[in-house]
Amino acid sequence: MRHPLTLRMPFAMVDVGFSVEQLLARDPALSRSQAWQRLELFALSGPERLFTRRLLMERRNLWLYRCNQRAFCGDFVVVDMSGGLGARRVVALELKQGAPVKPGAGGVQMARVPEAVAEIAARDAVITERAAAQQVMGDPTAVARWL
Repeated sequence: MRHPLTLRMPFAMVDVGFSVEQLLARDPALSRSQAWQRLELFALSGPERLFTRRLLMERRNLWLYRCNQRAFCGDFVVVDMSGGLGARRVVALELKQGAPVKPGAGGVQMARVPEAVAEIAARDAVITERAAAQQVMGDPTAVARWL
């Protein structure tokens, strides 16, 4: 079974409880063992958890996708739903504690960002297939302000 590159973090995670484990367990397409395997791929560290909660609570125009942590596509992909389908801003994030915000950052951790963006386009149809992500690296709090 090929694991996905991204997992949408819905607003309900902060509205009715915050658990990646529950999110995966509620997916009817996944068996219990498959959900457990995916939890390892999409789990959040403490700073990532705080970043996710903040963004989901404060920025309802931003759809947040957790990236598979073994797939070299960053930590998150953010889609700004404010614009029309062809004009939506897409940002791939690599969070680094204490680091300044660096637009245009890349490296090995972001090597498969285009594949993650293509997966979102094909699966969720919230961006076009031609969408390109701006890559940004930085401290979670600074990145949240920058977004």
